[in-house]
Amino acid sequence: MRCVVSRSLGCSQDIHTKSEFAQPASKACEVAAVASIYSLIECPAPSAASYVLVKRHADGSRDILGSGRAVAEAPSVNLAIIRERGAKLGANEVHLGSL
Repeated sequence: MRCVVSRSLGCSQDIHTKSEFAQPASKACEVAAVASIYSLIECPAPSAASYVLVKRHADGSRDILGSGRAVAEAPSVNLAIIRERGAKLGANEVHLGSL
């Protein structure tokens, strides 16, 4: 299964576990990212994180629906924001990265 970690940066990586190191797909992408992948319901409350909201289909393919930064002081507020936005967009997966 192939997961596009960031279309805007051109990074892609095959994701096999919940936490993987994403290698740059090309020289245009100078930063690699570490992301933990959770279902929208199982996502933990992050202290500070960048996130990508994803729709994972039955065949394993994924579509990026949105992204953002969770920067509230209270982790529960960050989680509420992520879940609300994810639900509105139809996401069923959250990719969290550290800030």
